Amino acid sequence: AVLHLELRRRYGELEHGHCVSFASGLAAVSAVLDELPLGARVIGQRAPYYGVAALLRERAERGLLTYEPHDTLTVEALTPTIDGLGLLWIESPTNPMLDVVDLPAVIGLAKKAGAWVIVDNTFASPMGQNPIDHGADLVMHSGTKIIGGHSVWNSIRRTHELAPGNWGAHAGSARIAADLYLGDTT
Repeated sequence: AVLHLELRRRYGELEHGHCVSFASGLAAVSAVLDELPLGARVIGQRAPYYGVAALLRERAERGLLTYEPHDTLTVEALTPTIDGLGLLWIESPTNPMLDVVDLPAVIGLAKKAGAWVIVDNTFASPMGQNPIDHGADLVMHSGTKIIGGHSVWNSIRRTHELAPGNWGAHAGSARIAADLYLGDTT
């Protein structure tokens, strides 16, 4: 438990927020989507990570949310569709397309509309950008990519106020000793 808390502290510091780690990236995504009110409107990019797109489509088909993929996430493209938005899902840059979003501008627009904003920061990592500093509510990483350097753990960062304190415990935040050791040695 001490190593788990230390891992969360360190990665929270990197993203200038608080960290909740999950056994898989899709467990983290599911935890975020579970926090949305029934029928929430979600806008995402044309090509987010396949698993994210699949979860969004599946929940839309079940009537849990409305999912609107956009070709580009720019202020110009989003302004006519921003009213009533519940969540803006950004991946910047995307992998492998390398689509880049102007985070300060797009996050600012979404926040003015009252939407939550999540940024998948896997490809840029906190060494390249810190979306929370631009107003994002959540920042997600796949620990199998740049930030972890191995394929053992995934995590999600959140601002402290966004979710209940036991969010991770209720949504699959499980760590084993090997995960924590490898997370500590990267």
